[in-house]
Amino acid sequence: MAVVRGVAVLVLSLIFLVPSVGAQYKPEQIHVTLAGTPQEGSMQPPEAGHFAFQWTVAQPYLAQHRPQIKIKINDRPEQMVPASVVGVPRDYSPPTATDELEALPVYGALVRVPLRANVTYQVGEPTAGFSEPINIQGLGAPNEPARIVAFAGVGFTGYSRLGVRTPGVDAPAERTVQLALNLTPDAVLLAGNLAGSSSSKPWDGFLRLMQPLQSQVPTVPVPGELDAPDNTHQLRERYVLPNVDDQTPSAQGEEVELTYHGFSVGPVYVIGLDSTRVCEPATPTGNALTVAPCANGVPNRVQLDWLKGVLEDANEDLKAAWIVVYLNKGPYVYGDDGDDLAVRQLWAPVFESFGVDLVIHSSEAFYQRTFPLRNGLPVASTLSNYTAGSSPVYVMSGAAGSSPAPPYDRPQPGWVALTRQNRTLLQLDATNETLTVTAMVTDTGEVIDVFSIEKSAAFAKPSLPVAGAQAPAPGPVLLVGLILAAVVWLRRRGGA
Repeated sequence: MAVVRGVAVLVLSLIFLVPSVGAQYKPEQIHVTLAGTPQEGSMQPPEAGHFAFQWTVAQPYLAQHRPQIKIKINDRPEQMVPASVVGVPRDYSPPTATDELEALPVYGALVRVPLRANVTYQVGEPTAGFSEPINIQGLGAPNEPARIVAFAGVGFTGYSRLGVRTPGVDAPAERTVQLALNLTPDAVLLAGNLAGSSSSKPWDGFLRLMQPLQSQVPTVPVPGELDAPDNTHQLRERYVLPNVDDQTPSAQGEEVELTYHGFSVGPVYVIGLDSTRVCEPATPTGNALTVAPCANGVPNRVQLDWLKGVLEDANEDLKAAWIVVYLNKGPYVYGDDGDDLAVRQLWAPVFESFGVDLVIHSSEAFYQRTFPLRNGLPVASTLSNYTAGSSPVYVMSGAAGSSPAPPYDRPQPGWVALTRQNRTLLQLDATNETLTVTAMVTDTGEVIDVFSIEKSAAFAKPSLPVAGAQAPAPGPVLLVGLILAAVVWLRRRGGA
């Protein structure tokens, strides 16, 4: 009987032990971002990209296991890639029994992924188990159609305020995330105002909110006025931005964590700008004379020069069919807060000179878009179909999860095409010939605006100024004209 009891105890022990041994390891957060090594003016190599997989893990897990990623690309053999700490929040402290959601170190791995690859990955560790398989798709090749989703203002919820889900309060933001996931985009752009906090817990909560989407679709943010400049480190500790050096000296010689970047998605070249740094202090203390149009500083020439260089590369080297810029503060906004004068005077002329097609921003918490603008004036009056050129369309989509603000109720200037008080998300569908932009209400999926930009048969990107360029050599028609004029002159001279 003692033997039977012993066997029974052993069997029961195995029954209860097996689930713990084979339990799936679920990461606290996981997201996939685009990354790349700056080459030839910060351009991402068109033949391949890098995916940066990042996640956080519980402290007890780290005491016994080392996180890894198990990844399979197309038909290649499955590979194991060890993870390393890629970010530790500055206010990090280990969690306690009463505060399990305190910020944790971020682990990650960088994996080179060919264009249009089929990728399946899991994170975890062999002895503790891995997460369920997650599928993502590589970036579109330059000549292949691509879909991009963009939104902003989704993080101001219970997730970001408290670090945990708050039923009801978080529902609009969760619907935005689900709608974006249902659209199966190739990439997601976050146009600023993410967690809006300088502490780690709200940012961790924001990533928990975004986890279902960011674990499957490469997601790249720019900071908003509530995210930076003092909070830029929170963004940089959680995202690997494509083609960005970690730091670079500012005009005053200070080290600045860069957030502006550029990368290709199919026929679209995407440029993310940091509108919180369109100007910078005139001195490290910021108390010197200011230079217009900057209200409290001087123009940030480092970012401005980078913008010109990357636009020139996108036109000449990559020959991108479309150029899309996204940022937080836009140059043309009609609302209570208004537009950013520095962006309008310093950056908008560059957008026009280098043939930017679309500018997405999140200046205010409602939807608004302009007609195609050149020097602040509309060059078209229709609401739907435009011809590509050097006249960008500016689209504001500033509320995805937060409550939309009422639109400005005063008469609108002639450059405003449409204004709506809705939580919105933008869907961009691009081929080599057409860029279609669809604005959807995140609560219902209702389409409230659609317009397209098409290329005419004679379309060409604007010619770029070249310093020190010589006058063009006379063409055949000009030469013939000069010869005929010389013959007439000689005959007249001979008859005199």
